[in-house]
Amino acid sequence: MLPLTWHAMLSVYPGGVLFEVRQGPYLQALTEEDYMHWALPEGGEGIEAVMRWYTNAQLGDQVYYANLKP
Repeated sequence: MLPLTWHAMLSVYPGGVLFEVRQGPYLQALTEEDYMHWALPEGGEGIEAVMRWYTNAQLGDQVYYANLKP
């Protein structure tokens, strides 16, 4: 994956663990301004639909939040 590429992961197994290793150097801690404008807030309205989409997504699929139904 190219540096500074935004991505997401979802464990489909209860209690699953995801371990991501990244080559440094590392940037400063993220601030509110670093988050994508289109990203839903954690626990916010519509997040259940996004999680359903992640559960069924296939390699190469792209999510369009406006098309998700609550």
